[in-house]
Amino acid sequence: MDQTYRGRLLRGAMLRGTPQVGVFVGVKRLHIADGETLDDAFAKARAFVDAGFAESSKKRRLPNVATTEEYVNYFAGHRLSEHHEKMLRANAIKPMTAHELAEVAGWDSYSTANRQYGGLGKEVGRELGLTFETYQNGREFFMSVLVKDLAATDDESGHIFEMHPELVAALKVVGLN
Repeated sequence: MDQTYRGRLLRGAMLRGTPQVGVFVGVKRLHIADGETLDDAFAKARAFVDAGFAESSKKRRLPNVATTEEYVNYFAGHRLSEHHEKMLRANAIKPMTAHELAEVAGWDSYSTANRQYGGLGKEVGRELGLTFETYQNGREFFMSVLVKDLAATDDESGHIFEMHPELVAALKVVGLN
C-alpha cells in the first residue's frame, strides 16, 4: 500500500508479520516505521516526515524560502512538466520577466507564465510548509517560494523575478541547471 505525504513516498507492507512503512525520496529510503497495525506504522512514518520538516524549517533564511536540501528533496520526488523545467532552468541562470519566462516555455502570453510558475510555487510551498509573501491586497504571492520580485522597471517589461539562491543550488544537485 503506497501513500504520498509531503513529497515522500510512504510504502507500507506486512514484513515477517510486522506492519512496516518505508519513507522514500525518489529511490532513496530515509526511514522504516514499525507499528502495531499498518495504520499505526503509517502514522509513525508521517510523524517522521513532519519532524524532518520541523527541523529543516529552523534552517530557513526566510519563511518563504526553503533550504537547498528541502528543494532537492522536493524536486527529486516530483516530475516536472517540460514547461516548468524550461522556466526553472532559464531563471536559474538569470533574473527574468514573465514575458521572458513565457518565451522560454513556448507560450505567447506572460499571463500563462505567471499562472504556471505561480502554480508550481503554490505546489512547492504548500508541500514544504512555506509561508507565501502577500500582495498589498492580501492575496498570496505563490511565486515567492521560487523567486524574489525585483519589482517593475517599467510598465512594458513587467516584474523581474530572481530565483532564490537555495533553489539555484538545488537545481544543480538534481541536474536541472
